Amino acid sequence: MKNEKHRLVEFVKERFRRYREGRAPHEKRWEEAYYNTLGEYSPQVQGQWRRRETSGSRIFVRITRQKVRQACRHLEPALRSIKFSLVGDEGDREALSALKREIERALSLTRVSDQLVDLVWDAAWSGTGILRVPILGEVEEPNYTYDEVSGLWSPEAVPSNYPGVENVSLWNFYPDPESPSIEEAEGVIELHRLHPHRLRKMVELAGWLEEGVNALIEEGEASDEEPWESSIRGSKGAAETTRIKLLEYWGTIPAGLMRAAGVELPHNAVEDVEGVVIIGGDQLLKAAPNPWAPASRPYLRFRWEPVPHDFWGVGIAENIRDAQKMINGATRLLVDNKALAGNCMFEIDMEALLPGQDVTNIYPGKKWVLRPGAQGPALRPVHVPDVSGILLEMIQLFTDYADETSGVAAAQPGGPAARTATGLSIANSAALDAYRGTIRRLDDEVIEPLLERFYRWVMEFGDPNIPKSPAKVRAVSSTATQARELRSQRLLDFMGVVTSSLGKVPSAGEDTTLIERVDMERLLEELAETLEVRELIKTEKFING
Repeated sequence: MKNEKHRLVEFVKERFRRYREGRAPHEKRWEEAYYNTLGEYSPQVQGQWRRRETSGSRIFVRITRQKVRQACRHLEPALRSIKFSLVGDEGDREALSALKREIERALSLTRVSDQLVDLVWDAAWSGTGILRVPILGEVEEPNYTYDEVSGLWSPEAVPSNYPGVENVSLWNFYPDPESPSIEEAEGVIELHRLHPHRLRKMVELAGWLEEGVNALIEEGEASDEEPWESSIRGSKGAAETTRIKLLEYWGTIPAGLMRAAGVELPHNAVEDVEGVVIIGGDQLLKAAPNPWAPASRPYLRFRWEPVPHDFWGVGIAENIRDAQKMINGATRLLVDNKALAGNCMFEIDMEALLPGQDVTNIYPGKKWVLRPGAQGPALRPVHVPDVSGILLEMIQLFTDYADETSGVAAAQPGGPAARTATGLSIANSAALDAYRGTIRRLDDEVIEPLLERFYRWVMEFGDPNIPKSPAKVRAVSSTATQARELRSQRLLDFMGVVTSSLGKVPSAGEDTTLIERVDMERLLEELAETLEVRELIKTEKFING
């Protein structure tokens, strides 16, 4: 049996080697995008400077980080308020309402909005974000019982499970390099690093092999680092020495290999079955068939900008990579040029000066004593031309180029377009237009499949006391976002009409003007609600002191 388990371990190791080799070319561009988003030069660039002993400016203009942060802020409102509906038979409204409440409760417990914000951040800078769903979450809820003897209510912690969500680091995810999606891949691998005490707790979960876990901890071998781990760590942290490296494989596995390792499979299992295998070193820690019917891998992928026939997408950092380099170079030249052009430098003829004079200390009013018969001035100023104007034009050129290539326009508050309601409406609509497609992709690729898996979990493992009914999950985040934008634009247009000279026109057959017939306070509240700035409206209690 031990040899058969070793064959399954080698099967996962071989696939990991192949997946790692296929991902290696992408890691180079991710590393550059990572440091551009972080706002500092990579260790390779800093090492080149140290070898050259350069003394010039090393300033880094964080335009990539600004663009990524600005893009995520535009998408965050849609992620903080997930809208969905359950579509089923008309006679099952009560069951559908109960199911929806249960799904909303699970979304609240797992803090899914925070995980989605992290997912979008990863996708914005790298091009791809990975979400794991569902994972098993557990929460202890208080249950109060009344004691008739003492007359007191006593709390009791009752554990309950719920479907969870986890944003998976891009660096830890290894898909099949020959497939453009998770569903079409032969398998995917997630790399984990766990401390020994956390690994021991895994034995309590179903399917984990206590013998393999204990053997792995007793070996105590230092886990080898992946190349990207030392690259992104730079000089800021120590190498991995205590955490143990695990590989979790989800995908197709030969049925004979699974049975030989002691895994029970259905009698009608074909040559390849969907399953999960977790290994650490040479130890098999878990092997089981896929628990879902139909089988599905617990990962969702979101690409910021899809690339046809490629698993990985392109993010903002890669789109403005050239602009970031040119802006950094031009800014360093600008600082160095200003330092040279703004400071006085002198050419000194030592032969023309009497010995003993300190030429390193120059100050206003200093007297210089020349040798008798010295020809020409002993000190001549050296002028360095100021080319800051040309460099500023270059910086502005590539800043505009970054705006165009990233699709994230630079914010310009207080400009002429923002001084009128109509101008503000047009500016907001134009700024959000680029994100409508992104929000729709989020709905289609992440939010709707996520909600579908939550629904399946509630139907299979949820509270048996709630009514249940077959239904189809539909995400409406993009629809709700567009409806909110349209309503805010219409309210702004209406406010522009009633506050203009047209609003002072008397109503037909009445002594009131058009603006007097409008409830401006209600209009302001509705506008603040759609723009999500309701907290800026003063309450009646605050106004009255």
